[in-house]
Amino acid sequence: MTNLTNSFYSHIVTDIPNPYIKYLIGKKGCHLKKCCTKSGVSQIWFNPKKHCIEMWGTRDKLYIAQQILMTQINKIRERVPKEEILDVSTRSVDICVSGSLDNALPREKINLLIGKNGYFFKRITSETNTSFIWYNQETNNVDFYGTPENIQLAIQKVFDRIHVIQECKSDEIKNDVNSNNAIVTEDSNDKVVIDIHEEDSEDMKID
Repeated sequence: MTNLTNSFYSHIVTDIPNPYIKYLIGKKGCHLKKCCTKSGVSQIWFNPKKHCIEMWGTRDKLYIAQQILMTQINKIRERVPKEEILDVSTRSVDICVSGSLDNALPREKINLLIGKNGYFFKRITSETNTSFIWYNQETNNVDFYGTPENIQLAIQKVFDRIHVIQECKSDEIKNDVNSNNAIVTEDSNDKVVIDIHEEDSEDMKID
């Protein structure tokens, strides 16, 4: 089992054009599932907004996953006409920023910040186009992964949510967290996770 307190986010921006991404993901996510199993990372998903493969796991397992994915990407790239290869040289590079909640919110209310099934973090991720937001229980920090501009937007929204929690009555917050509106599917933030695939098409063999 992955030690979540020592887990990190990583990603690979791919220059493979959209029509060929399905060969990287595989039917019903089979290629990403296989990579997840072989490398031991916790999660792998495709982010169509940033046109990248994103991963979550320990550093050693992330390295293995990156090597597997790059091998697959290179094999697919060989079959793509050169004029169709995307220019990703100007894409922004993600950074990580950690913010402590020690003086912002009691630990017993952290679940109200995150939301049921991570609803509020997923919503903030989607609204700000941030790559990943994660609560580190061991350090009581919120870790933000994304571009500096997007992280600033995400931090503001997190503090807006904290303000709502502090101002609202406990019953109102409880209803908010447990309402149907707080239930999301894996692809609600426009990310294709390992068990979801946008179309059922024939695979290009890349192993």
